[in-house]
Amino acid sequence: MRSNWETLWQECYDYALPQRGGFTHDLIPGTRRTDKIYDGTALDAVDQHAASLLSNLPDEGDLQSMMRDPKYWPTKIRPLWRKSQTVSK
Repeated sequence: MRSNWETLWQECYDYALPQRGGFTHDLIPGTRRTDKIYDGTALDAVDQHAASLLSNLPDEGDLQSMMRDPKYWPTKIRPLWRKSQTVSK
């Protein structure tokens, strides 16, 4: 199933991330990687998309405070925490 998509993924890398090398193969030093690029639209779009994804992540301080607050914990852990709170009181 994955092999059906690898050609498309490699083509996406060739156009949008040529500096990263291959998705399905190792980078060979000295090969031309920018032959398929005719302008910077795809390169800019990748940078903008990555920036928008990163802007939605909480910063480190928020993440630590969320870890301390049980309402952000996975639902399987919450009942265990509640039981420990009733036992310790």
